[in-house]
Amino acid sequence: MQILLKSGVTIGSDKPMRNANVGIEDGIIKGVSTKELEGFEYPDLEVGGKNRLVSPAMVVMNSFLYLYPFRYRVFTGKLNPQKVIDLMSSNDVYYFALAGAYHLLKRGVGTVVFSGPHLDLTARAVSEVGIRPVLAVTVDGENDWEKEFSTLYNRWSSGDENRVILRLCDQESVRDVLDVSRNYHIQVLVDRDVDLSNADLTGTQVIGLGGGSRKDLNKLANSGSLSWTPSFEVSNFPLSKYKPSLSLDLTPSFDPLFELKLAVTRLLLVPEEAFNSATLWGYSQLGRQKYGKIEVGT
Repeated sequence: MQILLKSGVTIGSDKPMRNANVGIEDGIIKGVSTKELEGFEYPDLEVGGKNRLVSPAMVVMNSFLYLYPFRYRVFTGKLNPQKVIDLMSSNDVYYFALAGAYHLLKRGVGTVVFSGPHLDLTARAVSEVGIRPVLAVTVDGENDWEKEFSTLYNRWSSGDENRVILRLCDQESVRDVLDVSRNYHIQVLVDRDVDLSNADLTGTQVIGLGGGSRKDLNKLANSGSLSWTPSFEVSNFPLSKYKPSLSLDLTPSFDPLFELKLAVTRLLLVPEEAFNSATLWGYSQLGRQKYGKIEVGT
């Protein structure tokens, strides 16, 4: 199937292009040009126009989709999320995640990493909307995370694309989780209160949640990466050298564009870097370098 995207401005390539045409065939970009594209004279679908913006789909590194309807009350401390989880049925999780995924799709998100209960159902809801799911199995020292990881990995991952990673929330489990990361070549999301300063990160793919307040920031700068939520984080210095990705956690707006604006207005990233944090840098952290840009072959 051939798709021709017409735009007033196209971003996500080496530099912004005005009045550009993007030709897509069978899901792969075949041409990007300000001139007419050869072979796309009669596409199956033509989308866009003079006043349209074309950009890569964004990636959200950390979210809690199943709590989407309760985000305001949880954020303000009026509601304990654990009490909500205890009362949720599997159907509740599915439909709440479905609502959250639709919200992200309207904001331009194409890939979302999420954790929490009923990961399989959440992934089905996200896929139903048309967003790529990445399931983060929680390691908190209480659950049988190895069994859950093995089951979900066999169900959702393939040789072409891994869609299951780990979320490390327990300091005592650092070594075991990093061993799994090496063996399966998967990424590990590391919570803010887990310190990796003394950990051996050789051969691992670690993404630390949090901004400039992490104790192991220097370690991550050399052997890992960073994912942050601008409305949550406080930092006295720009974070551009860490090439951070964007997380939403459970912010009231649940809007990546709002978070990117905060990153720029707080002088923690320049606009181009903020855009990269939601696209190119985020996909790179997940090992999906072919995403997050508009170039021939992606």
